Amino acid sequence: MKNPIRIRKLGLLLIILAVSGMIFSLISITAVWIVRPAIKSGALEIINILDSTLKTTDSGLGVLDQSIENAKSDLVTLQDSLEELGTTLDDVSATMDTSADLIGNDLQLTVINTQVALSSAATSAEVIDDTLAFLAAIPIIGADYEPEVPLHVSLQQIADGME
Repeated sequence: MKNPIRIRKLGLLLIILAVSGMIFSLISITAVWIVRPAIKSGALEIINILDSTLKTTDSGLGVLDQSIENAKSDLVTLQDSLEELGTTLDDVSATMDTSADLIGNDLQLTVINTQVALSSAATSAEVIDDTLAFLAAIPIIGADYEPEVPLHVSLQQIADGME
């Protein structure tokens, strides 16, 4: 036969375990109902902070995107400006070459030709001055020609001054 005391002890142990389980379950259910609002509010707060963080990040990325677009536009403008500057510098270089030719060769030839023309004009003016002086010396005509500096002398001084 089976030992009834052992079975009783086993039964009593099982009853104690069952009652302990029920007490633990009741305490756990009560704790869940008490702690649940705190956990819920904490979780909602974390979710709200996460939502706010994501919105702020989205806004920051929008500003960053706009800044990159502005920088890109500025770089295109800068590139165009630098290309125009290069073209301008090429044009200035060509202009300087032309000016150097003009100043170096053409201007020198112009001055020489002007000197020759003034010297020729001075020679012609001397003939005219002599003719006018001769006409002024005839008393019947009554012309008065006595310039302070005769025209041929003035023209020759200008030609000599161009040296």
